[in-house]
Amino acid sequence: LYNYNIPRNMILLGDFNTHHPWWDPLAKKSTDADKLVDWFESNELSLLNTPGTGTFFRPNLIRESVLDLS
Repeated sequence: LYNYNIPRNMILLGDFNTHHPWWDPLAKKSTDADKLVDWFESNELSLLNTPGTGTFFRPNLIRESVLDLS
């Protein structure tokens, strides 16, 4: 992924399984989250998710996670 240059007219969707305050202000940052954020920024990508709005939930979780990004 990190070696892939995103074309200008593209929407990127993914199950990134990474926590970062940019999209989940209440989550503890994942180990490589800053690397992903740097890649987003270097490719001039914008986050379409509403920060803090969960995209994943299962009954044993205390709250929804934000793992699926667009």
